[in-house]
Amino acid sequence: MRVPVNIGCILGNPATLKRVATAVETHGGRAIALAQSEIVGAVTDGTIHALIYDLEPGDSLAAETVRTVRRLRPHLPIWLHYPLRPTTAALAAEFAWLPGILGTPQLSGEIEQTEVRSYVVALLSAVPRVRLERLVRTLVGSAPPAVLLFVEASLDRLTRAGFRPLKVEEIAADAGLGLRWLEHLCQASSLAHPKRLLHHLTLVWVTFMTWSGAALLTPSGRQLGWNSKDLARIRKQVLGTTERWHHLWPLDQFVLAAIALGRACNLSAPAARDTVETFVLESVG
Repeated sequence: MRVPVNIGCILGNPATLKRVATAVETHGGRAIALAQSEIVGAVTDGTIHALIYDLEPGDSLAAETVRTVRRLRPHLPIWLHYPLRPTTAALAAEFAWLPGILGTPQLSGEIEQTEVRSYVVALLSAVPRVRLERLVRTLVGSAPPAVLLFVEASLDRLTRAGFRPLKVEEIAADAGLGLRWLEHLCQASSLAHPKRLLHHLTLVWVTFMTWSGAALLTPSGRQLGWNSKDLARIRKQVLGTTERWHHLWPLDQFVLAAIALGRACNLSAPAARDTVETFVLESVG
């Protein structure tokens, strides 16, 4: 994955922070050390994709911080990696039973090293964006390798959230592909035209951002350079009629967009539906 996952780390013990940060970066993420006062802002702005928090000092402020993060981003993975003391242990036990929240005590020696690596890998894999990328690769998995490169480059651009409409020519160049050749390849493989494929990916990404609590639909679209009119045009091109779109729950909007992507990449309707439904069930825990 070329765009790293940002993991916010609030760990007061320097040795623990160093171990965790090293493991995060070894496995392709980026560890961002945060102060207690910076957590809510980082979550609200989408600066971080997961949180590692030591719950210090185990008081009401720490508890409210976890509740606030959970309310702002229901799908944000949280690892409560706490010093083994009664206050922090009790607070971790209060939250650890919730889906998407893991609680483990800080240990020492080789056991700690091994557990940190294991939990970091699990945390990175649980990040909604990473899981979405795996879903997209499954939905387009039968496409030729060059088309998969185009999809990867599109996901990278969407992740970077440029403040202008995405251009298919630039994404093809990112992937090292000639646009004419890519168009011919898509046509020969009975796939959607690259521009339409990009529209499919954009709609999946924007609806996912809304459903996962990362952003509201219209602001998400604007962050990608689209206004409401642009998004309505993309929806109509991808889904056909969209009269009832705004009456649907965000989850249902995402499901429709994801199934449409699979259908555009030659998956049968039942296969696309089963793939997306499995993803949704796993995501909600």
